[in-house]
Amino acid sequence: MKKKAGLLAGVVLLASPLAANAVLINIYNDTDVNSAYSPDHRATASCDFCSVLNYSGGAYSFLTTSGELFDGASAPPAGNPPSQESDWLNAVLGTSYSDATDADKTQANSGTYSSTALYLILKVGKTPNYTIIRNDDPDGNFWFTWTGLAGGGADLSHFTRVGTPTPTTQVPEPGSLTLLGLGLVGLAALRRRRLAS
Repeated sequence: MKKKAGLLAGVVLLASPLAANAVLINIYNDTDVNSAYSPDHRATASCDFCSVLNYSGGAYSFLTTSGELFDGASAPPAGNPPSQESDWLNAVLGTSYSDATDADKTQANSGTYSSTALYLILKVGKTPNYTIIRNDDPDGNFWFTWTGLAGGGADLSHFTRVGTPTPTTQVPEPGSLTLLGLGLVGLAALRRRRLAS
């Protein structure tokens, strides 16, 4: 029984950092670039290892707490091909990506999607209607769930993938190393006890 309890505790300790990476990001209308809009709460994005475009203090940034929807001079007009959507991303971020893939049509109020692209340009129904999700996953693959709020006109129309990821080598965190060390010490003690008897 003690062995099962110890094994269960180890599994819980190892799984808890994975669940801690999921965040809920509230999506609002941008009011800094285009003051014609009210700051309505239009959607939520849940994701692991990602952040959403925001504009504040005269600069664009990516946040894990809130994001904004853009349009007009600050975003591509409706119906643009992926190359023009990536031109907007390049103008906003000061980058030079040219590998935009065809848009994935979704036409859903909510859904869960995954990608290995560095950035996803999301297009929703009603203006303002564009935002960007950044892939912050160290392994290069992340998932996100988009939920348009009732009456917000933020059903996800499509998303365009931009940027080829460069996977990084993940270094074990200190907690995992400590847990591994404790397990090895326990095995050594068990071996010693068996040899003594």
